[in-house]
Amino acid sequence: RVHVFPYSPREGTKAASMKPQISRAVKEERARQMALAAKEIRSNYLNKQVGKIVSVLIEEHSKDGNAHGYTANYTPVSISDPGQISGLCDVLITGADDEKCIGKIIAHQ
Repeated sequence: RVHVFPYSPREGTKAASMKPQISRAVKEERARQMALAAKEIRSNYLNKQVGKIVSVLIEEHSKDGNAHGYTANYTPVSISDPGQISGLCDVLITGADDEKCIGKIIAHQ
Protein backbone atom coordinates (compact mmCIF):
# COMPACT_ATOMS: atom_id res chain seq x y z
CA ARG A 1 0.00 0.00 0.00
CA VAL A 2 0.98 3.57 -0.57
CA HIS A 3 0.14 6.35 1.85
CA VAL A 4 -0.22 9.66 0.04
CA PHE A 5 -0.74 13.04 1.60
CA PRO A 6 -0.13 16.64 0.51
CA TYR A 7 3.11 18.26 1.64
CA SER A 8 2.81 20.75 4.46
CA PRO A 9 5.78 22.90 5.48
CA ARG A 10 7.53 22.18 8.76
CA GLU A 11 9.16 25.16 10.40
CA GLY A 12 12.93 24.92 10.38
CA THR A 13 13.16 22.60 7.39
CA LYS A 14 14.87 23.62 4.15
CA ALA A 15 11.70 22.93 2.14
CA ALA A 16 9.63 25.29 4.30
CA SER A 17 11.83 28.22 3.32
CA MET A 18 11.90 27.47 -0.43
CA LYS A 19 10.18 29.95 -2.69
CA PRO A 20 7.79 29.90 -4.39
CA GLN A 21 5.60 27.47 -2.48
CA ILE A 22 2.98 25.70 -4.58
CA SER A 23 -0.69 26.25 -3.84
CA ARG A 24 -2.76 23.97 -1.66
CA ALA A 25 -4.94 23.14 -4.69
CA VAL A 26 -1.90 21.94 -6.66
CA LYS A 27 -0.68 19.85 -3.71
CA GLU A 28 -4.10 18.26 -3.28
CA GLU A 29 -4.40 17.52 -7.01
CA ARG A 30 -0.96 15.90 -7.10
CA ALA A 31 -1.81 13.81 -4.04
CA ARG A 32 -5.11 12.78 -5.66
CA GLN A 33 -3.31 11.72 -8.85
CA MET A 34 -0.73 9.74 -6.86
CA ALA A 35 -3.46 8.00 -4.84
CA LEU A 36 -5.28 7.03 -8.05
CA ALA A 37 -2.04 5.69 -9.57
CA ALA A 38 -1.32 3.69 -6.40
CA LYS A 39 -4.84 2.24 -6.44
CA GLU A 40 -4.45 1.19 -10.09
CA ILE A 41 -1.05 -0.41 -9.43
CA ARG A 42 -2.46 -2.30 -6.43
CA SER A 43 -5.48 -3.49 -8.40
CA ASN A 44 -3.23 -4.68 -11.24
CA TYR A 45 -0.99 -6.52 -8.78
CA LEU A 46 -3.91 -8.23 -7.04
CA ASN A 47 -5.43 -9.29 -10.36
CA LYS A 48 -2.09 -10.74 -11.53
CA GLN A 49 -2.24 -13.14 -8.57
CA VAL A 50 -5.33 -14.89 -9.99
CA GLY A 51 -4.47 -18.48 -10.89
CA LYS A 52 -1.44 -18.65 -8.60
CA ILE A 53 -1.07 -20.98 -5.64
CA VAL A 54 0.26 -19.11 -2.61
CA SER A 55 0.88 -19.84 1.06
CA VAL A 56 -1.52 -17.94 3.29
CA LEU A 57 -1.40 -17.61 7.05
CA ILE A 58 -5.05 -17.59 8.13
CA GLU A 59 -5.42 -15.14 10.99
CA GLU A 60 -9.16 -14.93 11.55
CA HIS A 61 -12.55 -16.38 10.69
CA SER A 62 -15.39 -13.90 10.18
CA LYS A 63 -19.06 -14.35 11.02
CA ASP A 64 -19.88 -14.62 7.31
CA GLY A 65 -17.96 -17.92 7.17
CA ASN A 66 -14.89 -16.57 5.39
CA ALA A 67 -11.34 -16.75 6.65
CA HIS A 68 -8.84 -13.95 6.24
CA GLY A 69 -5.08 -14.02 6.14
CA TYR A 70 -1.93 -12.83 4.43
CA THR A 71 0.69 -14.16 2.05
CA ALA A 72 4.41 -13.89 2.84
CA ASN A 73 4.51 -10.48 1.13
CA TYR A 74 1.50 -9.26 3.14
CA THR A 75 -1.09 -9.57 0.37
CA PRO A 76 -4.50 -9.90 2.04
CA VAL A 77 -6.52 -12.96 1.04
CA SER A 78 -10.15 -13.81 1.82
CA ILE A 79 -11.01 -17.52 1.71
CA SER A 80 -14.56 -18.80 1.37
CA ASP A 81 -15.66 -22.07 2.98
CA PRO A 82 -12.45 -22.69 4.95
CA GLY A 83 -14.11 -24.88 7.54
CA GLN A 84 -12.21 -24.73 10.81
CA ILE A 85 -8.80 -24.67 9.13
CA SER A 86 -6.34 -22.11 10.42
CA GLY A 87 -2.62 -21.65 10.23
CA LEU A 88 -0.61 -21.93 7.03
CA CYS A 89 -2.46 -23.13 3.92
CA ASP A 90 -1.83 -23.43 0.21
CA VAL A 91 -4.48 -21.30 -1.48
CA LEU A 92 -5.47 -21.02 -5.13
CA ILE A 93 -6.20 -17.37 -5.90
CA THR A 94 -9.48 -17.35 -7.80
CA GLY A 95 -10.24 -13.64 -7.92
CA ALA A 96 -9.48 -10.19 -6.59
CA ASP A 97 -11.17 -6.93 -5.74
CA ASP A 98 -9.72 -3.50 -4.94
CA GLU A 99 -8.60 -4.54 -1.46
CA LYS A 100 -7.69 -8.21 -1.46
CA CYS A 101 -7.30 -11.49 -3.29
CA ILE A 102 -9.99 -14.15 -3.03
CA GLY A 103 -8.98 -17.76 -2.79
CA LYS A 104 -9.76 -21.39 -2.11
CA ILE A 105 -7.77 -23.69 0.17
CA ILE A 106 -6.18 -26.57 -1.73
CA ALA A 107 -3.94 -27.91 1.06
CA HIS A 108 -3.31 -27.37 4.75
CA GLN A 109 0.40 -27.25 5.67
